[in-house]
Amino acid sequence: MNIAYKTVLLTVSPIKITAREYGIPDASLRHRLWESQSGGNTLRTTTSQEEEAYFTHHLKLRASCGYGYSRSNSVYMASEYSIRSRYSG
Repeated sequence: MNIAYKTVLLTVSPIKITAREYGIPDASLRHRLWESQSGGNTLRTTTSQEEEAYFTHHLKLRASCGYGYSRSNSVYMASEYSIRSRYSG
């Protein structure tokens, strides 16, 4: 659990994939990360505030036109963007 926790913090790896790699429940790893975050430690973000604002604007625009994304699709899109921007930059 400690190794998976440190892996997520240091490499900003997806929680679900890291938990699967180390054979632990992803809910346990997510809970551990949440506790550390609420205790004063913060997780690094992979996107800037401008990128988050652009993504939020896109989601709101699509929703206002009647073509909103589901929560799972929104999370998937944000994850994919984050992964691609990390490897292209």
